[in-house]
Amino acid sequence: MKYFNRIYALISNDEEKEKVSPKLNSYERFPPLYITAGSKEIFTTAIRLLVNKLKLANIDVVYEEGNGLMHSYSLFHLWTPKARYTQENIRQWIQKRLPIR
Repeated sequence: MKYFNRIYALISNDEEKEKVSPKLNSYERFPPLYITAGSKEIFTTAIRLLVNKLKLANIDVVYEEGNGLMHSYSLFHLWTPKARYTQENIRQWIQKRLPIR
């Protein structure tokens, strides 16, 4: 995050900053996505907008938001039941899409 903030700060004007924002890109031919986010992270609004844009582009996207949790909550499966639940959902989602046995 610090690296992104430094790079973002180097961009001189809003027009240039908008070019690096994923919310303005085209998502045609994107693969299926499983997106997780915590409701307490700083990018929640941007992530929700991204998910809506993906859905409008008819992209197969699943969005799971951890209520009251931070950005990377799903990595902390040893400490939170919600993270374990999310990881299981991701595992099932992958298993449905890939021929892994």
